[in-house]
Amino acid sequence: MPLLVLALVATVVLPGLLGGGVVEPQPVVPTLLVAWVPCLLIAAAAFLAEWLAERGLEQGRGGALHVLRIRLVTLQWLAVACQMVAVVGFGWLDLVRDWVGNVPVVDEAVALVPPLAAITACWWATSPMESLLRGHPRTEPLGWRRRGSIVLGQVRNQLALIGAPALLALGVSEAVELVVVRVAPEGGLLALLATPAAILLLVVVAPTLMVRVLDTTSLEPGPLRRDLEQILADNRVRLRDIRVWRTGGTLFNGAVMGMLAPVRYLLLTDAVLASIPSEGLRAIVAHEVGHIRRRHLPWLVLVMAGTIGLCSLLAEPPARWIAEQIEPEFPPDPAFDRLAAAVGAPILAAEETRTADRRAWAEIAAGVLVITSTILAFGWVSRRFERQADAFSAQYLSVVGATAVAGGGPRPTSPEQAVVTPAAVLAMCRALGQVADLNGVSPTAPSWRHGSIQRRQRHLVALVSQPILRLPIDRQVALIKWSGTVALVIVMSVEFVRLTAA
Repeated sequence: MPLLVLALVATVVLPGLLGGGVVEPQPVVPTLLVAWVPCLLIAAAAFLAEWLAERGLEQGRGGALHVLRIRLVTLQWLAVACQMVAVVGFGWLDLVRDWVGNVPVVDEAVALVPPLAAITACWWATSPMESLLRGHPRTEPLGWRRRGSIVLGQVRNQLALIGAPALLALGVSEAVELVVVRVAPEGGLLALLATPAAILLLVVVAPTLMVRVLDTTSLEPGPLRRDLEQILADNRVRLRDIRVWRTGGTLFNGAVMGMLAPVRYLLLTDAVLASIPSEGLRAIVAHEVGHIRRRHLPWLVLVMAGTIGLCSLLAEPPARWIAEQIEPEFPPDPAFDRLAAAVGAPILAAEETRTADRRAWAEIAAGVLVITSTILAFGWVSRRFERQADAFSAQYLSVVGATAVAGGGPRPTSPEQAVVTPAAVLAMCRALGQVADLNGVSPTAPSWRHGSIQRRQRHLVALVSQPILRLPIDRQVALIKWSGTVALVIVMSVEFVRLTAA
């Protein structure tokens, strides 16, 4: 779901990166039809998929729910694809801006209404099956209030989790750009400090906003909270609060939100707290603490900034080559050139048109290359960070965790002598398996950001008896961080040279 939400937000960001739609905006009626009719058809298809699933269960086909999930995901991705066609191909976002103006994040939010309506309709249609999966028997038809509760939970826990921060970042970026253009149109110190200030604002505001957008409440005092606070204290990690993420038993996960301690939260879903034993909870929390101690979030931002900038520089030569291989819209014609030479100016206009065509295609080619490279790099780096957080959990449990005392042998006299114990690895592997099983995810199912559970477990098993201070994944992540830093320095240096040369 996170990839789908990011793809959905990208549909309203991509036109700005490309300098507008690929084609000229189309008339109002066709654009409205392209934006809304597919969404209505997707909603109808979702109700049909729900009916087919109910028929399958009545006929004893156990795989009906699995098929329904596949159809639901397919329909939701189809809504994103239709939105992309409407925005890029027909100028849907431009039409919305003609109505509401180019107000930061407002025009993008209005343009996202059709696909969001389609995705929400899919959840509304399949809510009876979702209710069954939550363990509620079908004694009577699902009422409007119960359907609404299920759909609201899906919107808050699926769409808002990624969509709200993404739209907030987009809104802050646009607002800063408007302020800079009005206050300092020629650039200067304000323009230079605007982006860091916007990033700092996001870091401070986003976590506090998200714990209210999501249905969270503070974890009550008691033995469990004391155990979790002890893990935080052992690793010298400070945060604002430990909160229970109330999902109605639909999500089994934990997460850390926020980079600064005063606005940092540890979230644990209600289902995890109710279903995972204490040993598994310690492993999960130690994993989340690993993300904090290794500073994965700020490093991910830095590495991706360096990656995007370096990919943009490297994409310029192949993009120009690709553009040169494409025949422009108005190819040179000797007869036309002779005629144009007689009157003068038109031949220059034709050459300018050909140059503009090639420049536009070069920008599109560069954009595609950069986006593709960034997506590949993001997944690869994110999976390494997850492996390091898994390893951190095993490191912690091997030295000071309850698992080390119970089955890992005597405590070492110093960290240099400590090794990763089989008991610690087993605890983390079990926690991963339990989370996957409770979420209905196959251990071999691939994950773009995290990697498959089975692959992560294999990497953990390979750590047994290795010195905790010299793990291969720690060296690999250190290399990733240095590479990202060097890439960012190169990009900033090139941009500085370009500015000074201009």
